[in-house]
Amino acid sequence: MWQLGHELLPTKDKISSIHQTNDRECFKCSEKRETLIHALKDCLNAKVILTIRGLYGRIINSELSSCIDWLEEVMRILDKKAMTDFITILWNNWNNRNNMLFRGNEEAAWVIWERAKSLSKEFRIHNMINRPILPPHMVDNKWEKLPTNKVKINFDAAIINDKIRFGVLARDSKGFVIDCASLANRIRNQRVDITIMGHCINDLFKPKDMLNNVEFMWVNHN
Repeated sequence: MWQLGHELLPTKDKISSIHQTNDRECFKCSEKRETLIHALKDCLNAKVILTIRGLYGRIINSELSSCIDWLEEVMRILDKKAMTDFITILWNNWNNRNNMLFRGNEEAAWVIWERAKSLSKEFRIHNMINRPILPPHMVDNKWEKLPTNKVKINFDAAIINDKIRFGVLARDSKGFVIDCASLANRIRNQRVDITIMGHCINDLFKPKDMLNNVEFMWVNHN
């Protein structure tokens, strides 16, 4: 993934830019420049591999020229599991490209897709019955008791149906509520409501000017 995002894989266009040669043409479809996004998405065989099991729309038809921009676009469309399978497909596609270039052997698109599907399945099964190869990143989020004479201000917001609600809650070092405020708006004119909400937030934070020491901490609720 890191190599894909930074476009470090040795396409002919990349090699040509390093060695200052003019051999940038795709050896499979004669496109003038074999960039990474061309090799993985736009080349005819690559497009067949991606579409053989239903990938379409912005994933295939995107006109982005940067591989990292394309991957970010795909991440907005696919969920986590599908994105993992997608990267596996790209990697198998790249291996197939190398086999064709250096050994003259090219596999059918459905074979590459089935191999990628099998690898993804085996990887998930391995992680279920063994210690994961890539352990999950665990973050221990917890509330910490404040020092004496400090005030903790909690801010939260939510959108439910057509309503926006946010609240501010202040607690002292012992956890007792000092003050709170909330606001609910029905969204009718987005520009006006957002402006009103911004002014209300500023008004809620004005009392901080009367305090000697104020520290804002944004808490991850995930």
